[in-house]
Amino acid sequence: MSLPRTREYINALRARTPCANCGSPMFDWHNEEHAANPKRRVSQLVNRGRPLGIILAEIATCTPLCRRCHMAEDRRMLSVHNTRLLGERNPKAHLAEQDVLEIRRRATVGDVNKHELAGEFGVTSGTIGRLLNRTLWKHLP
Repeated sequence: MSLPRTREYINALRARTPCANCGSPMFDWHNEEHAANPKRRVSQLVNRGRPLGIILAEIATCTPLCRRCHMAEDRRMLSVHNTRLLGERNPKAHLAEQDVLEIRRRATVGDVNKHELAGEFGVTSGTIGRLLNRTLWKHLP
């Protein structure tokens, strides 16, 4: 089968296959081995013009996932918008859990204002305000 026809076939297969996790429209096929060997990814096999039988054999070892589930599985979506990476697990976090709890404790006691807390913990006073309003670190008490 020619490359354009293989691509058409794979795109049609992708269009009629839902995500295995959430049922959304599928983005790509996921296999944990693809992280170690990216050349085995379905898109790479198609782009390199591999025979359809090899591509379908690889698809048989994979799980169809939507973009969100695929990124979560691959751990490539490490942004603030990823709700799975709460608190210290988020690579962009500037505070540790114990810092947040200490800030909230000291703010309720009233011995310091948020500007002093911000200077002490190396964040802005706006961040302290969002911590106290529970816009940030909502999952903590």
